[in-house]
Amino acid sequence: MSIQTKLTVSLLFVVLVFCGALGPVLQRVIAPSFEQLELDEARMDADRVLQAVETEIATVALMAQDWAIWDDCHDFVTGIRPEFAQANAHEGIGDSLDVVLIQIFDLDGRVILDFRAPNEADQGVELHTFPSEHLAPKSPFQQASVTLQPVNGLLQSEWGLLLVSAWPVLRNDHVGPVVGTLLMARTLDAARVDEIRGKTHVVFDLLEPQPTLLAELDLTPGLGNLQASSPAFAAGTKRELRALSLLRNVGGQPTAVVEARIPRSITARGDLALRSAWLSAFAAGLLLLAILHVLIRRIVVEPLTRFTRQALTLRPRVEVVAGLDLERRDEVGALSRRFAEMLTEIDEFQRKLADTSREAGMSEVSTNVLHNVGNMLNSVSVSASLVHEHIAKLPSPQLAKIAALMRSKGADLGNWVTNEPAGQRLTDVVSTLEQMLSESQLNLQQESREIAQRLGDVSQLIRSQQSLAGKKGHVENVILEDEVEKALRLLEPSRNGIAVERRFAKIPPVATERQKLLQVFVNLTKNAIEAFEGLARTDKRIEVSVAMTEQSVRVTFRDNAIGIATDNLAKIFQHGFTTKTTGHGFGLHSAANAMTELGGSLRAESDGLGCGASFIVELPLACVRHSGDRTRLEPPALLPGTKQTHSGVVG
Repeated sequence: MSIQTKLTVSLLFVVLVFCGALGPVLQRVIAPSFEQLELDEARMDADRVLQAVETEIATVALMAQDWAIWDDCHDFVTGIRPEFAQANAHEGIGDSLDVVLIQIFDLDGRVILDFRAPNEADQGVELHTFPSEHLAPKSPFQQASVTLQPVNGLLQSEWGLLLVSAWPVLRNDHVGPVVGTLLMARTLDAARVDEIRGKTHVVFDLLEPQPTLLAELDLTPGLGNLQASSPAFAAGTKRELRALSLLRNVGGQPTAVVEARIPRSITARGDLALRSAWLSAFAAGLLLLAILHVLIRRIVVEPLTRFTRQALTLRPRVEVVAGLDLERRDEVGALSRRFAEMLTEIDEFQRKLADTSREAGMSEVSTNVLHNVGNMLNSVSVSASLVHEHIAKLPSPQLAKIAALMRSKGADLGNWVTNEPAGQRLTDVVSTLEQMLSESQLNLQQESREIAQRLGDVSQLIRSQQSLAGKKGHVENVILEDEVEKALRLLEPSRNGIAVERRFAKIPPVATERQKLLQVFVNLTKNAIEAFEGLARTDKRIEVSVAMTEQSVRVTFRDNAIGIATDNLAKIFQHGFTTKTTGHGFGLHSAANAMTELGGSLRAESDGLGCGASFIVELPLACVRHSGDRTRLEPPALLPGTKQTHSGVVG
């Protein structure tokens, strides 16, 4: 994918992410503002309906007050003007005052004036809520004459919901004593509700206070004649809100619920504004993306394309530099000039690197040769020490003493040997010395053969290092058990009491380079022995197994020594890496290289420090020489297996 495509895709991704995040941000940050504004407007509409009902009650209260402080009404209650009822409570008064009920009570609650003018819909319906003879017991209207305060509000009756007002009857100058109570009522019917709707421009209904509605309202009594609760918003639709307010009657009991339905025009306009803002931002992002695409292509991508095309050519350095924009005064120009300088430095570096690589290759080959030769010479040195010990034990001083004794006897030697007790023991002494000399001769011959064989191995090892210089070694049939035994025998003097447990399965010979494989086995044996240095334990043990798996022939060197730390497991085959104070980090590295050259692998396993380690050599089954039928064997069980592994195959 080109830089231009990557930049375009990246910018498009940024635009999409921005627009994708902008929608939720607008909904979370701005949309609530519209919703809150709509709720505030809806609350004002609901309050306006309540105020309109309060105004209707206030109108009835003003008319009732005018009658209650009318001197003629006062005189009528006291019996001075009995004609007051006939003159004022006539049939037309209901229409002129727009009331359906006028009652006057004395202080005992006895009805002394009862005027009723029901609406057409209520004709023939008895109004038991307001008895015509005596005020109902515990009627709230009785309080008007007791407290000298009016009682105004709503009351549910057989004629529907009424707007009522009761005032104490006084003289015109508002002086007492109170002689009775005057009550007026006006219906809050559908026509009056429509009239209030027209005045407030709010669509609302008066509902009965059902339990389901009361559950959604604040039942705390409010202020005013209606004792109305604050508007509560119930579940509505996407197009309108439902604002509910509870109205109480003059006795403080729930009597009606005002349900105002307010169109959700504010949130609708808000949603439209948010969608417009989002679409504008998306369009602006796409426009910005198109502009940036053109600018990036002209300012960055095209110069970099020319730069890359020139950098990827295999032409001489002069032709590459000639195609760069060296005269530009921006970052691309600076990069081109620095690239030209770098080409010169690379030419010089390549020349130095070639020389260094040759020297490093020669050095590593020499290091590996010296390391492996050193391993072999350790056993030669031990054998030489044993030869020195055997020579020191030869009975040369004893022979010298016997020879001097025999010379001192001269001609009397025969008589001394025959007759003297000391001379008679001479034969036994000489026989003993002869036996000692024979044993020493055998030991010296054995050690000499060992030295010769090991020096031959050293010579063969040196010749085998030619493979590191690109020459292929001699491939022959190798018995793996024999090579393992040879490696163990070479390092036997260095084991210092370490027990070796052999678990060899019977497998056919393997076609490989004998000396290189022996070099690997010697390195792994030496590594296992050195792992016990400084470790205080009595059950030091090395287990060596030779087995065949489904995929390979496997030789495993397992010890119960110090183990390998997890962090070091990945670095154990690196050149120069070692955890030993006297090590150089060449052995395992050269062994891994040797196994790679043989077509196999070398890997290490360990559960960590204190858990021992395993080094596993594997050769492919293609190396196995088939000789008749054979049975494929599974590897024998060793110490408890480990989980952490690292391959030492290096190329």
